[in-house]
Amino acid sequence: MDIIPQIVDFIITNWESIFSPVDESTTFLDLVQEIHEFASKLGCSTAERILQIVDEEIYNHSNRKNNWYVVRKNDKRTISTIMGEVTYTRTYYRNKKDNAYAYLCDEWLGIPKHERTDLTLKAAILRKAADMSYQKTIDSFPHVGITSKTTVMNIIRRVGLIENDAVPVSTEKRPVKTVYIEADEDHLAMQHGEGKLGKMVYVHEGLEVVSRKRKKLIETRYFTGVNKSNDELWLQVADYLDKVYDENSLARIYLSGDGAVWIREGLKWIRGAEFVLDGYHLSKYITQAAGSDKDTERELREYIAKNFKKEAAKLFRVLSEKAEDEKARERIRSAGSYILRHWEAIQRQKEADYIGCSAESHVSHVLAARMSSRPMAWSAVGAEHMAGLRTFIFNGGNMTNYLKEKDKNVKKGLRLAKLENKMKKRMKEWCQVSLPVIANGKVSPTYIWLKGISSI
Repeated sequence: MDIIPQIVDFIITNWESIFSPVDESTTFLDLVQEIHEFASKLGCSTAERILQIVDEEIYNHSNRKNNWYVVRKNDKRTISTIMGEVTYTRTYYRNKKDNAYAYLCDEWLGIPKHERTDLTLKAAILRKAADMSYQKTIDSFPHVGITSKTTVMNIIRRVGLIENDAVPVSTEKRPVKTVYIEADEDHLAMQHGEGKLGKMVYVHEGLEVVSRKRKKLIETRYFTGVNKSNDELWLQVADYLDKVYDENSLARIYLSGDGAVWIREGLKWIRGAEFVLDGYHLSKYITQAAGSDKDTERELREYIAKNFKKEAAKLFRVLSEKAEDEKARERIRSAGSYILRHWEAIQRQKEADYIGCSAESHVSHVLAARMSSRPMAWSAVGAEHMAGLRTFIFNGGNMTNYLKEKDKNVKKGLRLAKLENKMKKRMKEWCQVSLPVIANGKVSPTYIWLKGISSI
């Protein structure tokens, strides 16, 4: 019951050993790091003491004595937390009625069996691992006792695939006139066999000016898939549109991309969508057809701008006939076929409501930056999980809240409801009787902190 004196004693005992003397060589960064280390150690020490108190209270409680035998005491357990490693001891019990075994302290606090990593640390690790390699993720948490890249991988695997709809949307539909859907893919190297496509689709409502040199997309929502079928991915996009947008207000839906089969399949699922070829691929194939001849490039661009499809087709035939070899001829034919096949989709770029497509840069930022920009090979499961993780983060998801919600049902099953209610009452009584700072009711930082403990 002496938690406050123990905290004070910890501060006094460790103050000089943790904080080096401030002299002319001390920087603000040094000071912040020392305070952070001190606060983390204090947090771990406080958590260990509270866990000890809970175990003692359960051990002495009449309800426990009536229902549970003591099998053994002082079983040690260490859990890695965002503060560092928390090591505590608890008592192991056997139920008198059904002979079930349990660590009642762990169950009352909702600590899963065999769990070595705290949920808040898991969330922090997942956020880091979404941006950097497993090794660099470990290096970001040198004080938590995790040293294996496999541990990071296992945390991601156990969380499982975070689906595209994991971040909730508003139930109030938005009255928007035009919606833009853009799609592209990242080419992922796989550990076994051929590579896979990391498909990405995102929906937005247009552009807004942030500064003189910067614009950003409005209400962007990302969808990804590595092992998903095209239909499954587009069904998720269609479902999002139905949930978010007022059908009576929505007049135009533009679907932009490079014309790949999987992208155009979106037209089957998105009612009323019109395909637009993105400018990046149009320029790529114009250059492929014209080569280094700038006059030919200008002529071809003019035909496209004026919607002279027949003249463009004739130009491709002439260029093909004049080609110096079969390789060049095939290059021109391929480019010409691509442009003519997407002619109507190219012409839609001129419509007043269309604002262009930035799919190349978005897929680079969302997927390639982590999954293909550096030499690495993925498993099918690992690639899907990482794509889902990054999508969740880019959609603004709160990783800690997501893990709490996912873990809620498990923790409910672990808790002993009757014991929980009685123990809460006992803990509050202890705080009120044993700690004058709470009993006298005077509001202070310490009072607020201790009231938090009493509501555990």
